[in-house]
Amino acid sequence: MLLLGAFGRGVARRYAFVWALLLGDALAALLGRLDLQPVAAAPWLGIPRLLPYGGLAFDLGATTIFLLAFIVAVLKAVAVYHAAGEIVGTTITDERLNRGVAGAAAGSMVSALFGGFATTAYAQNVGLLRLAGNGSRHAVTYAGGIFLTLAFVPKLGATLAATPDPVVGGIFLPTAGSLIVIGVGLLARLAQTERNLLVVGLAVLLGVGLPLMGAPLFDKLSPGWGLLLSQQIVVGTFVAILLELLLVHLPGRFGYGDHRRDEPTVQGADGEEREQ
Repeated sequence: MLLLGAFGRGVARRYAFVWALLLGDALAALLGRLDLQPVAAAPWLGIPRLLPYGGLAFDLGATTIFLLAFIVAVLKAVAVYHAAGEIVGTTITDERLNRGVAGAAAGSMVSALFGGFATTAYAQNVGLLRLAGNGSRHAVTYAGGIFLTLAFVPKLGATLAATPDPVVGGIFLPTAGSLIVIGVGLLARLAQTERNLLVVGLAVLLGVGLPLMGAPLFDKLSPGWGLLLSQQIVVGTFVAILLELLLVHLPGRFGYGDHRRDEPTVQGADGEEREQ
């Protein structure tokens, strides 16, 4: 994946993900790490069943947890949309954001009715978009058709699911690295005010550290809340939202906006302020 993404051209780079997947599965098979028994047991044709786990029921605790998780998923999706637009050179308007979030919500509801997981925007795909160099929406449309086909052919789905975890991790590692660079580039465009720096810095620090330090406490909570608070992206997102409201939006409504320039100043040894 690294070699094809960095030095490949044409088909070699465009399908680097596929070549790496095939090579990884081949090496896993040689090492005895590729288990194809679930593939043999899976049927060729499968029809999704409506409400396979029983009828619909309302639970306030579970609904609250999933609502908070959905808010995080929406914010992550918005960030993914902007990152994808940055790569392909397309402006992401509010209308496009609304359509993307509405599509994800509708897909989640339909998926849940047939016992599937909620849909979400996977940030790794943005890194894959950069490595493959293919930003055509037709590729996504064709991929959607392939996934719909896999939904009705369990044996093919089981073949993909048989890929060992180390192979999946190795493939997505370069894409995650590319995504980090894109995210840092987007943050660099943020106005460098004191409040913005506090929001971003504390959100990253608490998002990474709090789930690790609070793990013993979270284990004592209910399974739903413990799982939610142990997720770094969930904690970091809500810390960012809370700090944005308390430090930026609410003070701005009462006339206490952060009027510092984008380029902050520091006080020199002679007592005069200079640009940092």
